[in-house]
Amino acid sequence: MAFAAIPGYLPAHLLSDASPGLRFNMYLPIWGEDKRSGQKLWNVKDGTYEVRGQRREERRVDKVNKRSAMDHATALTPDDQKRSAELRKRQAALARPMLASGHLFLAEGRSVAPFATGLGNEHLLENGFSFLNPYGMPYLPGSSVKGVVRAAARELGWNESLVTVLFGHPAGRDEQLLRGVLSFWDVFPAIRGDRLLVELMTPHQSDYYAPGENGRTRALASPHDSGDPNPIFILTVPPESLFGFHVSCDMTFLATIAAQQGDAINADVVEAARQLHELPEQWKVLLSEAFDHAFSWMGFGAKTAVGYGAMVRNHDEEARIQGEIVQERKRAAEQVARLGKSEAQLLVADYIAWCDEMVQSTQGRRTKIGGAEYQRTQALAQTAREGNWTAQEKAEAADAIEHWAVKLIVLDAKEARKRFGLAALRGNG
Repeated sequence: MAFAAIPGYLPAHLLSDASPGLRFNMYLPIWGEDKRSGQKLWNVKDGTYEVRGQRREERRVDKVNKRSAMDHATALTPDDQKRSAELRKRQAALARPMLASGHLFLAEGRSVAPFATGLGNEHLLENGFSFLNPYGMPYLPGSSVKGVVRAAARELGWNESLVTVLFGHPAGRDEQLLRGVLSFWDVFPAIRGDRLLVELMTPHQSDYYAPGENGRTRALASPHDSGDPNPIFILTVPPESLFGFHVSCDMTFLATIAAQQGDAINADVVEAARQLHELPEQWKVLLSEAFDHAFSWMGFGAKTAVGYGAMVRNHDEEARIQGEIVQERKRAAEQVARLGKSEAQLLVADYIAWCDEMVQSTQGRRTKIGGAEYQRTQALAQTAREGNWTAQEKAEAADAIEHWAVKLIVLDAKEARKRFGLAALRGNG
């Protein structure tokens, strides 16, 4: 039975309680043993014994442990799912005020194919995976997102000076290093289901593509389908998972580039920065176009050329988040408006907010006299008349009732003034 290379004194529940990142990178039960003798083989194969052949003789059969080991690393425990959700919740909390102030761009995506990332990381299985330490959950580094979006910008034919301002460029012979004004956040996927997926790739022409002498490709044999298949397992995030892409723009640094004079920065780059600085929302428009192109034609993560990492833009989720931000702004404005108001003025403010919600929920349909809207309005008018309200407070109540009663109740303005005694509240009767 395959085992993990961990000290024997560690508790038995360590493997099941560990995060996916630890199970995949540190505690992978892949090392084989001889099933009969119990000897540790220290390779990725278990030594099993089966009766085979025409003589039906028992012989040793080595079975590769790669797939079974990866299956062990794919499960997401309730703690894993909670940890992943908390990461996204924390990121959303950081993003909300920046989205509300207009300093952050948001693009939501939904994967339509398995998503792979970090396959180039060193690993015993030949293909690694990107887990965020110390949480051990899958993530897409912001640097990877930046590379995809920059490639999309160039495919769209953006001016190279504009690309330089937004994404930066390395130091060259004639130009100094320049940091781009955009910052790309890491992406924490909302994984669909309770496990990661194992994907299989099986090259059949390994001999043809394997390097020969001096690192050159072997040319002695042509590629054909009778080659020895080489199964390669990779870890992926399942389709229908959700991805949130956040990008911020350093407007202060953009202004600094735009104000440059002399030969410190290329003149075309300075001009591009000036144009962006004059149109503060333009960087979001450009990013939206680049992300649309990346979603439609490029994909994110590894192995995108063969279909991995394909996504569609989730406009519904973006609209939902923007709607929540609008409501948060509205509630904040209402709280500010309530500061310094008397108890009577707060009652009027609550009545106005309630009427506004009722008009929206009923889509402008008015109710008959005696309904909930009529009773609420009558109660406010009576409280204003009988309470110890100032003349200004009574006048504010009368104005609110006259404005909203005709929108909620089947009344005209004259009848509303008569039924609710608005003339008396204004001191005219």
